[in-house]
Amino acid sequence: MVFGAAFLAGMAPTLVANAINAGSAFATTYGGVDVTPPDFSFSVVRSYVADMQFVLLLLAIAWTALIFRWRRESGIRQVLLSRPEI
Repeated sequence: MVFGAAFLAGMAPTLVANAINAGSAFATTYGGVDVTPPDFSFSVVRSYVADMQFVLLLLAIAWTALIFRWRRESGIRQVLLSRPEI
């Protein structure tokens, strides 16, 4: 009971803002494009692969692999891959 009252008190500002902005407390202020699920197609995948961010992601993965390979004698790998003793 107390949780329900606290939850309603916490949600009150959001419900009032939706009532003012959208006309109803439970109506959304987002349009139809914003609430549809993303579409998976190969043109979308091609756009991500052609983007510069994908190249940077590949460079970061390669750089991390090289660090692990070059620094075997250092404690970096042992710290990352070890589990704590209980």
